[in-house]
Amino acid sequence: MMFKEFALAVEKEIRRLTDADDFTLHMSEYETIETRFAQNRITQHMGKIMLKGNISLEYANRNGSVSTNDFSLERIPMLLAQAKEMAMLTQPDLENIPSQPYCELKPRTNSYESVVKLTNEEMTDIVGVCIKRAEKAKAMISGMTEKTIYRSYMASKNGFTSSEEYASFGHSMTMKRENAETKLAISVLKMEQFNLEAELDRIEQQLNDLTEPVSMEAKPIAVILRPQAVANLFEWLYWMMDRRQADEGFTPYTDQAGKKFFGEKFNLYSTDKIEGLYVPESVGEMEPFKPITYVENGVIKNMPTSRFWAKDKGLEYVPYPANFVISGGDTTEEEMMRMVPEGLIINNFWYLRNIDSKRGEITGMTRDGVLYFKDGKIQHSVNNFRFNEIPHEVTRRILALGKAEQRSVEAILPTMLIDDFVFVDKSTF
Repeated sequence: MMFKEFALAVEKEIRRLTDADDFTLHMSEYETIETRFAQNRITQHMGKIMLKGNISLEYANRNGSVSTNDFSLERIPMLLAQAKEMAMLTQPDLENIPSQPYCELKPRTNSYESVVKLTNEEMTDIVGVCIKRAEKAKAMISGMTEKTIYRSYMASKNGFTSSEEYASFGHSMTMKRENAETKLAISVLKMEQFNLEAELDRIEQQLNDLTEPVSMEAKPIAVILRPQAVANLFEWLYWMMDRRQADEGFTPYTDQAGKKFFGEKFNLYSTDKIEGLYVPESVGEMEPFKPITYVENGVIKNMPTSRFWAKDKGLEYVPYPANFVISGGDTTEEEMMRMVPEGLIINNFWYLRNIDSKRGEITGMTRDGVLYFKDGKIQHSVNNFRFNEIPHEVTRRILALGKAEQRSVEAILPTMLIDDFVFVDKSTF
Protein backbone atom coordinates (compact mmCIF):
# COMPACT_ATOMS: atom_id res chain seq x y z
CA MET A 1 0.00 0.00 0.00
CA MET A 2 1.39 3.43 -0.95
CA PHE A 3 2.05 5.90 1.87
CA LYS A 4 -0.78 8.34 1.11
CA GLU A 5 -3.28 5.53 0.59
CA PHE A 6 -2.22 4.03 3.92
CA ALA A 7 -2.43 7.42 5.70
CA LEU A 8 -5.95 7.95 4.37
CA ALA A 9 -6.94 4.54 5.70
CA VAL A 10 -5.52 5.44 9.13
CA GLU A 11 -7.41 8.74 9.15
CA LYS A 12 -10.64 7.00 8.16
CA GLU A 13 -10.23 4.49 11.00
CA ILE A 14 -9.57 7.25 13.53
CA ARG A 15 -12.69 9.12 12.43
CA ARG A 16 -14.72 5.92 12.74
CA LEU A 17 -13.50 5.00 16.20
CA THR A 18 -12.73 8.13 18.18
CA ASP A 19 -15.18 9.93 20.45
CA ALA A 20 -12.79 12.87 20.98
CA ASP A 21 -14.00 16.45 20.67
CA ASP A 22 -11.05 17.10 18.35
CA PHE A 23 -8.04 15.27 16.94
CA THR A 24 -4.98 15.78 14.77
CA LEU A 25 -3.01 13.14 12.89
CA HIS A 26 0.60 13.54 11.75
CA MET A 27 2.31 10.78 9.76
CA SER A 28 5.63 10.78 7.95
CA GLU A 29 7.74 8.30 6.03
CA TYR A 30 11.48 8.69 5.45
CA GLU A 31 13.30 6.75 2.77
CA THR A 32 17.06 7.27 2.90
CA ILE A 33 20.09 5.93 1.06
CA GLU A 34 23.52 6.84 2.42
CA THR A 35 27.04 6.31 1.20
CA ARG A 36 29.58 6.98 3.93
CA PHE A 37 33.28 7.36 3.25
CA ALA A 38 36.39 7.89 5.38
CA GLN A 39 40.15 7.87 4.92
CA ASN A 40 39.75 7.86 1.12
CA ARG A 41 37.52 4.81 0.87
CA ILE A 42 33.85 3.93 1.03
CA THR A 43 33.06 2.49 4.43
CA GLN A 44 29.31 1.92 4.31
CA HIS A 45 26.38 2.01 1.91
CA MET A 46 22.98 1.58 3.48
CA GLY A 47 19.31 2.36 3.10
CA LYS A 48 16.26 2.42 5.31
CA ILE A 49 12.57 3.28 5.33
CA MET A 50 11.12 4.64 8.56
CA LEU A 51 7.51 5.44 9.40
CA LYS A 52 6.59 7.55 12.40
CA GLY A 53 3.94 9.94 13.61
CA ASN A 54 1.47 10.81 16.34
CA ILE A 55 -2.21 11.07 17.14
CA SER A 56 -3.41 13.86 19.43
CA LEU A 57 -6.88 13.83 21.00
CA GLU A 58 -8.75 16.56 22.86
CA TYR A 59 -11.56 16.05 25.37
CA ALA A 60 -13.02 19.21 26.92
CA ASN A 61 -9.68 21.03 26.47
CA ARG A 62 -7.73 18.11 27.90
CA ASN A 63 -5.07 16.98 25.43
CA GLY A 64 -3.32 13.66 25.12
CA SER A 65 -1.13 12.24 22.38
CA VAL A 66 0.65 9.06 21.43
CA SER A 67 3.64 8.60 19.12
CA THR A 68 4.35 5.42 17.19
CA ASN A 69 6.16 3.86 14.26
CA ASP A 70 3.41 1.29 13.74
CA PHE A 71 0.07 2.56 12.41
CA SER A 72 -1.32 -0.89 11.60
CA LEU A 73 -5.09 -0.54 11.41
CA GLU A 74 -5.60 -3.20 14.08
CA ARG A 75 -3.51 -1.07 16.48
CA ILE A 76 -5.55 2.12 16.03
CA PRO A 77 -8.02 1.27 18.86
CA MET A 78 -5.12 0.76 21.27
CA LEU A 79 -3.41 3.99 20.19
CA LEU A 80 -6.64 5.94 20.62
CA ALA A 81 -7.18 4.42 24.06
CA GLN A 82 -3.66 5.41 25.14
CA ALA A 83 -4.07 8.97 23.87
CA LYS A 84 -7.44 9.25 25.64
CA GLU A 85 -5.95 7.95 28.87
CA MET A 86 -3.22 10.58 28.65
CA ALA A 87 -5.81 13.30 28.03
CA MET A 88 -7.83 12.28 31.08
CA LEU A 89 -4.71 12.58 33.26
CA THR A 90 -3.97 16.16 32.23
CA GLN A 91 -5.36 19.47 33.40
CA PRO A 92 -7.54 21.45 30.96
CA ASP A 93 -5.40 23.43 28.52
CA LEU A 94 -6.44 27.06 28.94
CA GLU A 95 -4.73 27.89 25.65
CA ASN A 96 -6.31 25.15 23.59
CA ILE A 97 -7.23 26.14 20.03
CA PRO A 98 -9.49 23.97 17.85
CA SER A 99 -7.79 22.19 14.99
CA GLN A 100 -7.84 23.81 11.59
CA PRO A 101 -10.79 23.35 9.23
CA TYR A 102 -10.53 22.39 5.58
CA CYS A 103 -8.79 24.90 3.35
CA GLU A 104 -7.40 24.93 -0.18
CA LEU A 105 -3.63 24.43 -0.28
CA LYS A 106 -1.51 25.49 -3.20
CA PRO A 107 0.33 22.48 -4.68
CA ARG A 108 4.11 22.75 -4.26
CA THR A 109 6.91 20.93 -6.04
CA ASN A 110 9.60 19.68 -3.69
CA SER A 111 10.32 16.36 -5.36
CA TYR A 112 12.28 16.26 -8.63
CA GLU A 113 13.12 13.18 -10.70
CA SER A 114 16.81 14.01 -10.83
CA VAL A 115 17.01 13.26 -7.10
CA VAL A 116 14.28 10.62 -6.81
CA LYS A 117 15.85 8.50 -9.59
CA LEU A 118 19.43 8.96 -8.39
CA THR A 119 20.92 5.44 -8.31
CA ASN A 120 23.24 3.75 -5.85
CA GLU A 121 25.87 3.60 -8.57
CA GLU A 122 25.64 7.34 -9.21
CA MET A 123 26.04 8.05 -5.51
CA THR A 124 29.13 5.85 -5.19
CA ASP A 125 30.53 7.44 -8.36
CA ILE A 126 30.25 10.85 -6.67
CA VAL A 127 32.24 9.53 -3.74
CA GLY A 128 34.78 8.01 -6.11
CA VAL A 129 35.43 11.40 -7.70
CA CYS A 130 35.92 12.90 -4.23
CA ILE A 131 38.45 10.23 -3.28
CA LYS A 132 40.44 10.70 -6.50
CA ARG A 133 40.58 14.46 -5.94
CA ALA A 134 41.76 13.98 -2.35
CA GLU A 135 44.47 11.55 -3.42
CA LYS A 136 45.66 13.98 -6.08
CA ALA A 137 45.81 16.73 -3.42
CA LYS A 138 47.71 14.38 -1.07
CA ALA A 139 44.86 14.68 1.43
CA MET A 140 42.33 12.48 3.19
CA ILE A 141 38.61 12.89 2.66
CA SER A 142 35.63 11.68 4.69
CA GLY A 143 31.92 12.40 4.62
CA MET A 144 28.53 11.22 3.49
CA THR A 145 26.41 11.37 0.34
CA GLU A 146 22.70 10.97 1.05
CA LYS A 147 19.38 10.82 -0.76
CA THR A 148 16.21 11.34 1.27
CA ILE A 149 12.61 11.01 0.16
CA TYR A 150 10.19 12.33 2.78
CA ARG A 151 6.41 11.91 2.62
CA SER A 152 4.03 13.44 5.10
CA TYR A 153 0.30 13.50 5.81
CA MET A 154 -1.62 15.67 8.27
CA ALA A 155 -5.31 15.68 9.08
CA SER A 156 -7.63 17.19 11.68
CA LYS A 157 -11.13 16.32 12.85
CA ASN A 158 -12.31 19.68 11.53
CA GLY A 159 -11.33 18.82 7.98
CA PHE A 160 -7.78 20.05 7.38
CA THR A 161 -5.61 17.73 5.28
CA SER A 162 -2.16 18.09 3.77
CA SER A 163 -0.14 15.55 1.81
CA GLU A 164 3.39 16.26 0.60
CA GLU A 165 6.45 14.59 -0.87
CA TYR A 166 9.93 16.05 -0.57
CA ALA A 167 13.18 14.69 -1.99
CA SER A 168 16.65 16.01 -1.30
CA PHE A 169 20.26 15.18 -2.04
CA GLY A 170 22.92 16.01 0.51
CA HIS A 171 26.69 15.85 0.32
CA SER A 172 29.08 16.66 3.16
CA MET A 173 32.84 16.16 3.20
CA THR A 174 35.82 16.85 5.41
CA MET A 175 39.25 17.16 3.81
CA LYS A 176 42.40 16.79 5.90
CA ARG A 177 46.11 17.15 5.25
CA GLU A 178 48.53 16.81 8.17
CA ASN A 179 47.12 19.13 10.89
CA ALA A 180 44.87 21.13 8.56
CA GLU A 181 41.21 20.13 8.31
CA THR A 182 38.09 21.76 6.85
CA LYS A 183 34.54 20.86 5.91
CA LEU A 184 31.80 21.67 3.39
CA ALA A 185 28.17 20.61 3.23
CA ILE A 186 25.39 21.25 0.73
CA SER A 187 21.85 19.95 0.12
CA VAL A 188 19.69 20.43 -2.97
CA LEU A 189 16.24 19.59 -4.30
CA LYS A 190 17.53 19.12 -7.86
CA MET A 191 20.78 17.50 -8.98
CA GLU A 192 21.16 20.37 -11.45
CA GLN A 193 21.91 22.54 -8.41
CA PHE A 194 24.84 20.33 -7.38
CA ASN A 195 28.22 20.98 -8.99
CA LEU A 196 30.63 18.41 -7.62
CA GLU A 197 33.73 19.88 -9.23
CA ALA A 198 32.91 23.32 -7.85
CA GLU A 199 32.43 21.85 -4.37
CA LEU A 200 35.76 20.04 -4.59
CA ASP A 201 37.49 23.19 -5.83
CA ARG A 202 36.01 25.06 -2.90
CA ILE A 203 37.03 22.62 -0.19
CA GLU A 204 40.50 22.14 -1.65
CA GLN A 205 41.02 25.91 -1.69
CA GLN A 206 39.83 26.10 1.92
CA LEU A 207 42.33 23.39 2.83
CA ASN A 208 45.20 24.99 0.90
CA ASP A 209 44.61 28.27 2.74
CA LEU A 210 45.06 26.56 6.11
CA THR A 211 48.67 26.86 7.21
CA GLU A 212 49.93 25.74 10.60
CA PRO A 213 47.80 27.96 12.89
CA VAL A 214 49.54 30.98 14.36
CA SER A 215 48.57 31.74 17.97
CA MET A 216 46.33 34.80 18.24
CA GLU A 217 44.63 36.29 21.28
CA ALA A 218 40.87 36.84 21.24
CA LYS A 219 39.63 40.39 20.64
CA PRO A 220 36.86 42.25 18.79
CA ILE A 221 37.86 42.20 15.13
CA ALA A 222 36.27 42.47 11.68
CA VAL A 223 35.12 39.12 10.28
CA ILE A 224 34.08 37.74 6.94
CA LEU A 225 31.41 35.14 7.66
CA ARG A 226 31.02 32.59 4.89
CA PRO A 227 27.45 31.29 4.26
CA GLN A 228 27.63 28.27 6.58
CA ALA A 229 28.77 30.49 9.46
CA VAL A 230 25.93 32.92 8.63
CA ALA A 231 23.46 30.03 8.73
CA ASN A 232 24.60 28.77 12.11
CA LEU A 233 24.66 32.24 13.66
CA PHE A 234 21.38 33.63 12.36
CA GLU A 235 19.20 30.54 12.71
CA TRP A 236 19.19 31.49 16.38
CA LEU A 237 17.83 34.88 15.55
CA TYR A 238 14.36 33.94 14.35
CA TRP A 239 13.80 31.61 17.31
CA MET A 240 14.53 34.58 19.57
CA MET A 241 11.93 36.67 17.72
CA ASP A 242 8.92 34.82 19.17
CA ARG A 243 6.15 37.43 19.59
CA ARG A 244 4.79 36.06 22.84
CA GLN A 245 8.20 35.93 24.48
CA ALA A 246 8.72 39.54 23.38
CA ASP A 247 5.31 40.69 24.63
CA GLU A 248 5.95 39.07 28.00
CA GLY A 249 9.29 40.85 28.33
CA PHE A 250 11.66 37.90 28.06
CA THR A 251 13.62 38.97 24.97
CA PRO A 252 15.19 42.13 23.50
CA TYR A 253 12.33 42.32 20.97
CA THR A 254 9.83 43.68 23.50
CA ASP A 255 7.95 46.64 21.96
CA GLN A 256 10.10 46.50 18.82
CA ALA A 257 7.51 45.27 16.27
CA GLY A 258 7.34 47.74 13.41
CA LYS A 259 10.54 49.49 14.50
CA LYS A 260 14.01 49.61 12.99
CA PHE A 261 15.75 47.20 15.33
CA PHE A 262 18.25 45.56 12.96
CA GLY A 263 20.90 47.04 10.72
CA GLU A 264 19.90 48.86 7.53
CA LYS A 265 21.50 46.18 5.36
CA PHE A 266 19.62 43.28 6.99
CA ASN A 267 16.59 41.67 5.29
CA LEU A 268 15.06 38.35 6.33
CA TYR A 269 12.12 36.66 4.61
CA SER A 270 10.59 33.39 3.41
CA THR A 271 9.42 33.06 -0.18
CA ASP A 272 7.87 30.81 -2.81
CA LYS A 273 9.41 32.67 -5.75
CA ILE A 274 12.75 30.84 -5.97
CA GLU A 275 12.76 27.51 -7.80
CA GLY A 276 14.78 24.88 -6.01
CA LEU A 277 14.09 26.35 -2.55
CA TYR A 278 11.93 24.19 -0.29
CA VAL A 279 8.34 25.47 -0.01
CA PRO A 280 5.84 23.32 1.95
CA GLU A 281 2.09 23.27 1.34
CA SER A 282 1.46 24.01 5.00
CA VAL A 283 3.50 25.40 7.88
CA GLY A 284 3.36 25.80 11.64
CA GLU A 285 0.00 24.92 13.13
CA MET A 286 -1.56 23.56 9.93
CA GLU A 287 -1.61 26.86 8.04
CA PRO A 288 -1.15 27.31 4.27
CA PHE A 289 2.32 28.55 3.36
CA LYS A 290 2.54 32.16 2.33
CA PRO A 291 5.56 34.42 1.76
CA ILE A 292 6.44 36.45 4.85
CA THR A 293 8.86 39.32 5.34
CA TYR A 294 10.23 39.24 8.87
CA VAL A 295 12.78 42.05 8.62
CA GLU A 296 12.99 44.67 5.87
CA ASN A 297 15.89 47.14 5.78
CA GLY A 298 16.30 46.60 9.51
CA VAL A 299 12.60 47.09 10.39
CA ILE A 300 10.73 44.24 12.11
CA LYS A 301 7.72 43.56 9.89
CA ASN A 302 6.51 40.27 11.36
CA MET A 303 7.33 38.17 14.41
CA PRO A 304 6.50 34.46 14.70
CA THR A 305 3.71 33.60 17.09
CA SER A 306 1.34 30.79 18.01
CA ARG A 307 -2.30 30.61 16.91
CA PHE A 308 -3.37 31.01 20.54
CA TRP A 309 -1.31 34.17 21.13
CA ALA A 310 -2.42 35.64 17.82
CA LYS A 311 -6.10 35.08 18.68
CA ASP A 312 -5.71 36.24 22.28
CA LYS A 313 -3.98 39.48 21.30
CA GLY A 314 -5.84 40.17 18.07
CA LEU A 315 -2.76 39.59 15.93
CA GLU A 316 -2.24 37.87 12.60
CA TYR A 317 -0.85 34.36 12.97
CA VAL A 318 2.78 34.28 11.81
CA PRO A 319 4.63 30.94 11.63
CA TYR A 320 8.37 30.44 11.96
CA PRO A 321 10.16 30.56 8.59
CA ALA A 322 9.66 27.45 6.48
CA ASN A 323 12.52 28.66 4.35
CA PHE A 324 15.10 31.26 5.25
CA VAL A 325 16.45 33.95 2.92
CA ILE A 326 18.81 36.77 3.89
CA SER A 327 19.33 39.28 1.11
CA GLY A 328 22.83 39.63 -0.27
CA GLY A 329 24.84 42.20 -2.19
CA ASP A 330 27.58 42.18 -4.81
CA THR A 331 30.78 42.60 -2.79
CA THR A 332 33.38 39.88 -3.34
CA GLU A 333 35.44 38.37 -0.57
CA GLU A 334 38.56 40.00 -2.04
CA GLU A 335 36.87 43.39 -1.93
CA MET A 336 35.78 42.81 1.66
CA MET A 337 39.37 42.13 2.71
CA ARG A 338 40.37 45.51 1.30
CA MET A 339 37.63 47.35 3.20
CA VAL A 340 39.15 46.86 6.67
CA PRO A 341 42.76 46.95 7.93
CA GLU A 342 42.66 43.37 9.23
CA GLY A 343 40.22 40.63 10.05
CA LEU A 344 39.32 36.95 10.18
CA ILE A 345 37.57 34.71 7.65
CA ILE A 346 35.21 32.29 9.43
CA ASN A 347 34.18 29.10 7.64
CA ASN A 348 31.77 27.87 10.27
CA PHE A 349 30.51 28.03 13.86
CA TRP A 350 29.42 25.25 16.20
CA TYR A 351 28.32 24.60 19.80
CA LEU A 352 26.16 27.72 19.84
CA ARG A 353 24.32 28.22 23.11
CA ASN A 354 22.07 30.83 24.70
CA ILE A 355 23.69 33.02 27.39
CA ASP A 356 21.15 35.74 28.15
CA SER A 357 17.66 35.55 26.63
CA LYS A 358 16.74 39.05 27.77
CA ARG A 359 19.69 40.56 25.91
CA GLY A 360 19.62 38.00 23.10
CA GLU A 361 23.23 37.04 23.74
CA ILE A 362 24.66 33.72 22.53
CA THR A 363 28.05 32.03 22.60
CA GLY A 364 29.76 29.60 20.28
CA MET A 365 33.04 28.56 18.70
CA THR A 366 34.64 28.73 15.29
CA ARG A 367 35.42 25.57 13.34
CA ASP A 368 36.70 24.25 9.99
CA GLY A 369 39.58 26.71 9.87
CA VAL A 370 40.04 30.41 10.68
CA LEU A 371 42.07 32.67 8.38
CA TYR A 372 43.76 35.95 9.30
CA PHE A 373 43.95 38.63 6.62
CA LYS A 374 45.68 41.99 6.56
CA ASP A 375 46.19 44.67 3.91
CA GLY A 376 43.67 42.92 1.66
CA LYS A 377 45.39 39.51 1.62
CA ILE A 378 45.17 36.25 3.57
CA GLN A 379 48.28 35.96 5.74
CA HIS A 380 47.93 32.65 7.59
CA SER A 381 45.67 30.45 9.69
CA VAL A 382 45.02 31.14 13.35
CA ASN A 383 43.60 29.17 16.26
CA ASN A 384 39.88 28.75 16.89
CA PHE A 385 37.97 31.16 19.12
CA ARG A 386 34.95 31.39 21.37
CA PHE A 387 32.63 34.33 20.76
CA ASN A 388 29.91 36.11 22.74
CA GLU A 389 27.57 38.06 20.48
CA ILE A 390 24.04 39.43 20.14
CA PRO A 391 22.80 38.60 16.62
CA HIS A 392 20.56 41.64 16.10
CA GLU A 393 23.43 43.91 17.15
CA VAL A 394 25.72 42.06 14.74
CA THR A 395 23.43 43.12 11.88
CA ARG A 396 24.01 46.78 12.78
CA ARG A 397 27.72 46.25 12.12
CA ILE A 398 27.35 44.74 8.64
CA LEU A 399 29.78 46.59 6.37
CA ALA A 400 29.15 44.65 3.16
CA LEU A 401 27.26 41.67 1.75
CA GLY A 402 28.31 39.14 -0.84
CA LYS A 403 26.09 37.40 -3.35
CA ALA A 404 23.45 35.27 -1.63
CA GLU A 405 23.87 31.58 -2.40
CA GLN A 406 21.94 28.41 -1.64
CA ARG A 407 23.85 25.93 0.49
CA SER A 408 20.81 24.01 1.75
CA VAL A 409 17.32 23.19 0.51
CA GLU A 410 15.85 25.62 3.04
CA ALA A 411 18.21 28.60 3.05
CA ILE A 412 19.78 31.20 0.76
CA LEU A 413 22.43 33.28 2.51
CA PRO A 414 25.22 35.71 1.67
CA THR A 415 28.79 36.14 2.84
CA MET A 416 28.92 39.00 5.38
CA LEU A 417 31.62 41.47 6.37
CA ILE A 418 30.96 42.46 9.99
CA ASP A 419 32.90 44.97 12.06
CA ASP A 420 34.14 44.31 15.61
CA PHE A 421 32.86 40.76 16.05
CA VAL A 422 33.40 39.92 19.72
CA PHE A 423 35.76 37.02 20.38
CA VAL A 424 36.36 36.42 24.08
CA ASP A 425 38.75 33.48 24.30
CA LYS A 426 40.84 30.98 22.38
CA SER A 427 39.40 27.53 21.69
CA THR A 428 41.51 24.38 21.51
CA PHE A 429 38.98 22.24 19.61
